Amino acid sequence: MPEPTLLLDDLIFPAGPRWHDGRLWFSDMHAHEVVAVDLEGKRESIVTVPNDPSGLGWLPDGDLLIVSMQDR
Repeated sequence: MPEPTLLLDDLIFPAGPRWHDGRLWFSDMHAHEVVAVDLEGKRESIVTVPNDPSGLGWLPDGDLLIVSMQDR
């Protein structure tokens, strides 16, 4: 088993991790953004969600769904 490697730090409140399309996606709720990171640690801010993003999912056509906690 390989030794674990830190891919990303400096997060505020990461939640709801999902593996999709070769990357780890998650919401950083209190940073108000959805983030994706690949296995080399390349971070991409996907979208800003002002009202606390949470759970993530994808429709069959690939569209991203994001729960906005305060918008219900």
